[in-house]
Amino acid sequence: MAKKLLALLLGVCMLTGVLAGCGSKGSESSAGSEGSSAQAEDSGGEDKETQKKDEAPVALRLVMYGEAGVRNTEFWENEFHEKVLEDLNLDVTIEYLPWGSIDKVATMLASGEKFGFMNILTQDPTFATNGYLATFDEDMIREIGPKYLEARMGAGFEFVKWQGEIVTIPVGGMIWGGPQDNFSIRNDILNEVGWDYTQIQTYDDLMAACAAVHEKYPDLYIIGNAGCFPKALNSVYAPDAILKLPWPIPPVVLNQSEPDSDEVISFYESQWFHNLVKIYREWHDLGYIKQEHITNSPTNPQDEYNNGNGLINFGGNTSIYRHDGMNEQADVRYLVIGDTPSVISNNYDWGWAVSAADQENVEHYVRLINWIYESEENYRFCLYGVEGKDYTVLEDGSIDRTTTDDFIYGWQSRTFLYEKISEKYDAAEIERYLHFDEDCIVVKEAGFIFDSSPVDTQAAQMNAIIQEKVIPLMYGMGDFDSEWPAVLQELKDAGLDQYVAEYQRQFSEFMANK
Repeated sequence: MAKKLLALLLGVCMLTGVLAGCGSKGSESSAGSEGSSAQAEDSGGEDKETQKKDEAPVALRLVMYGEAGVRNTEFWENEFHEKVLEDLNLDVTIEYLPWGSIDKVATMLASGEKFGFMNILTQDPTFATNGYLATFDEDMIREIGPKYLEARMGAGFEFVKWQGEIVTIPVGGMIWGGPQDNFSIRNDILNEVGWDYTQIQTYDDLMAACAAVHEKYPDLYIIGNAGCFPKALNSVYAPDAILKLPWPIPPVVLNQSEPDSDEVISFYESQWFHNLVKIYREWHDLGYIKQEHITNSPTNPQDEYNNGNGLINFGGNTSIYRHDGMNEQADVRYLVIGDTPSVISNNYDWGWAVSAADQENVEHYVRLINWIYESEENYRFCLYGVEGKDYTVLEDGSIDRTTTDDFIYGWQSRTFLYEKISEKYDAAEIERYLHFDEDCIVVKEAGFIFDSSPVDTQAAQMNAIIQEKVIPLMYGMGDFDSEWPAVLQELKDAGLDQYVAEYQRQFSEFMANK
């Protein structure tokens, strides 16, 4: 996954003084009967804990995506298993499925298997729409998951609900706004041609800087992944709207600048789409977009950028302070074009769902997740393994990993409760990053899941046309003006109007009940 390549470069440490203060206050005792009562309660608590340990362990089965290695397999079966069994009386088994095994998980869910698994609610909406997922009561989560909630840093559950019910437990507590919303740009390359990223304020500035770089380094890729344009250049092709479209561009779009509107817009029939196409065609005509941006052969522009042979690529909140880059000379900066606000389109990067067949054990899954965040020791243990064997803590507080196998994925579970940004970065940029979400817009479709089943056939037919004809035309591989009317008619024949209408029906219902 791309996210595995994004290094946050975070060390471990976060102030927890408030919690310490609360614990101290809770331990104060009064004389007389109040003290006796407290002792009685403590004794009862110990009796309950002893009773719990005398009970048979509860078996939980967790499915992770990825590849099982020698060390993490050993860790899950031994150190992790023993510690969770001792602390929680849970008999936890970890299994792996390859990334992309959604069909396999769907089969497991449909057949009534009991397990918890990594999930993004929008990855496959049919998990929720078919009733395959267990539900989590929010009051229950608050009662038995206080440390988990603290680790979430105030993030709620608006992105993990289906028909008002929580069906996935989001994890991690980082900055969620602006994922791939703007550009990352090599400032060291700009400096070599007399530019600095701070001078680039408008689209015209960007094009002038790119021209200077292209003239000096004609073999350098100006853009690594051109799929970033629909988000990064929102202010250029749609100055009157907040769209922040993903790639590949979907048939429908919602305008976030009208938060109360339920209007679903057919994007390929909009003026915004034509404006975006003009940008792509300009970049193609200048030689910045090439055939390999579609085919990834004979070279892959994304890989070329990652290897240092590129100027611009996807940007995002992690790039605000990510100046390390590909080599010691690389100075990667976060570049914003225009003043279109960034959006929060999700506030977790994979959470944990539970099969509906295992509904009876949802509280135990929450207890396990809460345990991961219960202490810095547990947190490091679950993400990095055994200290001294799998990792060491350096003098500056950063983690030096000696084991290459992944345990619980850091990109999925990191939280500022236990992490801090290295002080080698500019204090002003760290401050900007930490407050980045405050200026972002939460998308109005948070909590909305489009059930595509009524138009699955139309969606499949349209997707084939989008891949085969729409994207190449957008990228300048053909005469858009003369060829587009026929391609649009193909989309309509495939079911574009039915798809938009079904999306409109479901979204209007969602907004009416919001």
